[in-house]
Amino acid sequence: MLREQKRALYGLLIFGGILLAAILLFSFNDPSKIFENKSAEIIYVGLLVGGFSLYGIMILLTRKRREGEEVTFDERDIHVARHALQNQVVAVIVTVTIWCGALTEIYIEENGVPVPLMLIMVNSVYFVNMLVRSISILRGYNMSNEKLTRSL
Repeated sequence: MLREQKRALYGLLIFGGILLAAILLFSFNDPSKIFENKSAEIIYVGLLVGGFSLYGIMILLTRKRREGEEVTFDERDIHVARHALQNQVVAVIVTVTIWCGALTEIYIEENGVPVPLMLIMVNSVYFVNMLVRSISILRGYNMSNEKLTRSL
């Protein structure tokens, strides 16, 4: 398994797990009042800090290890990275659109959207971004070169 595939697989597991844990947390607590409940706030912040820390450690562990060992990055890797970036852009736009539409519909009669929901929205965009990146990279290495270049 290539280094980028390992990173994508670990990223999928890390950010998929965080996203599922956050959904579970918000199903038991009111998301708009998440920071009023100290235990829920600690769990949420722990998910954020722990997830990004775990991802950072994984990046450090998958760097080149031995002196003189070269990491090759060929044309296929460039196509896979471009394909993943295109999917990330679409995922971010769709996620923000869904959030904005849902929050507008829910809070149209009130003075505004609660601040905790805006923070949750921003963090969910990060998670979806990394999740789609990981899925796109894993999928990109399983696509033929012809399909991959055609999708760009």
